[in-house]
Amino acid sequence: MLLEKRLEGTRLLAMATTLQTLGELNAIKELVVKYHHDWSLDPERVSAAFAPNPNIMYLGDQLAGVEALLERAKASRGLATCYRYVGNHTANVTGSTAKAETLVLEYLRRGQVDTVSTIQYSDELTKVDGHWLFRSQVVVTKWARTDPVTS
Repeated sequence: MLLEKRLEGTRLLAMATTLQTLGELNAIKELVVKYHHDWSLDPERVSAAFAPNPNIMYLGDQLAGVEALLERAKASRGLATCYRYVGNHTANVTGSTAKAETLVLEYLRRGQVDTVSTIQYSDELTKVDGHWLFRSQVVVTKWARTDPVTS
């Protein structure tokens, strides 16, 4: 009987740990999706997704903080069209830190040119005051296609 109670307690603890991990993974996914949603619609909110003094490598450029990234996001607001689709996403949580990989399909229209790209985001996250934030982000274009707009 004592062994059965110990096993039951162990199973309950394992289930609680699994549920907590699933909750953390879901919170990270929500942050990632919101970040990409805000990129072209409300760039000012992009900076809220980052921890203080993040390390950001954006398409080969080492950016000097969130302000430089914010300028890139604001530039996309003037486009006729900017859509982002968050595709494959994985994350691994270790305590209050996490690593995530996300592939994003991006469609841009600049004047009479359409560009479709697949962009890979490699993120390191940290939990600050109960919220997940990006601590480091490396952004790489995996492929891109540009076509003239036809009537």
